[in-house]
Amino acid sequence: MKAQHLRLLAVCFSWGIALAISNPSLGADARSLSMNVQVLHPHPGQLEMDVALANISKRPIVLYRHDLPWEWRYSLHIVIARGFPGREGVLEEELPIADPDSIEKVELQPGQTLRGTIALNERFRELSRETKTRGLHVFWAYEVTPIGSSSVERLGGCVVVEKEGVPRPPARQRER
Repeated sequence: MKAQHLRLLAVCFSWGIALAISNPSLGADARSLSMNVQVLHPHPGQLEMDVALANISKRPIVLYRHDLPWEWRYSLHIVIARGFPGREGVLEEELPIADPDSIEKVELQPGQTLRGTIALNERFRELSRETKTRGLHVFWAYEVTPIGSSSVERLGGCVVVEKEGVPRPPARQRER
């Protein structure tokens, strides 16, 4: 029972982050980065996140490669809730301990966008079964401090994924 409460707390926390970040009165105009996230069904029972990270500032931004959302499993926090959040619980994420394997730097020029993909089935063992039985809510939160900056970039959002077989276009979410 305690684990279920912790998972529900994680969903609520993620939702709160997404709401706070998408509120322009909380500093959205001061951001340097923007993210566009799509959740796609490349094959039956499989989900993947297509992530586009863009520099929306007028200056270059330097990050460690492992800070890119798709490069290291701990760079992007993901919570997947069954049905309506809080009503049916969340999927258990399997993230074995892993240190970043590179100190390589990446520079994003003003207006430049980098793309990457995250295979969600590698993180959530139950995902293949769940996509066939119900719709899901995929919450994500991204926090990074660019090299040479004291400003922390915080982005987040939620994507609603329909149950497999429901005739709709791929779930799409645009960070606000």
